[in-house]
Amino acid sequence: LSYQSSISFTDAEGMRFHLPAWMLAELRDEGIAGLLWSLCRIAPHNEHQFSLLAPAQRAVVRDFLKFMRGDPEYAHQRTEIDAAIEHIWNFVPRQ
Repeated sequence: LSYQSSISFTDAEGMRFHLPAWMLAELRDEGIAGLLWSLCRIAPHNEHQFSLLAPAQRAVVRDFLKFMRGDPEYAHQRTEIDAAIEHIWNFVPRQ
């Protein structure tokens, strides 16, 4: 779990580039700490990080969260994941 805080310092271009690899690493249980936290707790101070994601990319993040929600390892985060799916990743912004 090297560079655990790197997601906090990633700009929009970096997020668009690195997010697929970070999600794959999480699926392989090799992920960086804080990925789900960052995807579930988007606030005014960090929403810019996700501003360049295309509608299809946002849909992939939503599907990733839905998949992770079903993993028993993330049972303690289900409420938070459900809220993120419903309030953050359930819409696709117009481009």
